[in-house]
Amino acid sequence: LEACKTALQEIERVSRGGSFITVDAWRNDQEHEDLLKWVLTAETYMHVDDWKKLFDEIGFSGDYYWFIAD
Repeated sequence: LEACKTALQEIERVSRGGSFITVDAWRNDQEHEDLLKWVLTAETYMHVDDWKKLFDEIGFSGDYYWFIAD
């Protein structure tokens, strides 16, 4: 998780007023199960609420998209 925080902080630092990321996420138990079956190499994946908390914690102001396996 620390590497993810560092990466997001760096994106925030170098962006010139805008950034966009896509992160692996789920909203319910079924989506979580589907994601775990699909993900092979991802190091960071969380519930959408946890991503929002992380973005707030580090001050990430960019736009984002949830990749949700279904």
